[in-house]
Amino acid sequence: MSIKNYLELKDPEYVSEKIANFVQEYVEKRNAKGVIFGLSGGVDFALVAFLLRKALPKEKILALFMGERTRIPKV
Repeated sequence: MSIKNYLELKDPEYVSEKIANFVQEYVEKRNAKGVIFGLSGGVDFALVAFLLRKALPKEKILALFMGERTRIPKV
């Protein structure tokens, strides 16, 4: 059996619902106004953004873009 078989989710919708419900309950339980997370453009951060949006209205989500630092040429 390959590693792919172990990593494949049998019911991804169920898993994403469970995670979204957890996030929603956590935010409500702590009386938080919302969430802030770093967004770099990778697949992992895209998944976090998707799950947060599934859990919360967009007004309660703030993404901080974590782009690469550009090099400033020496003069």
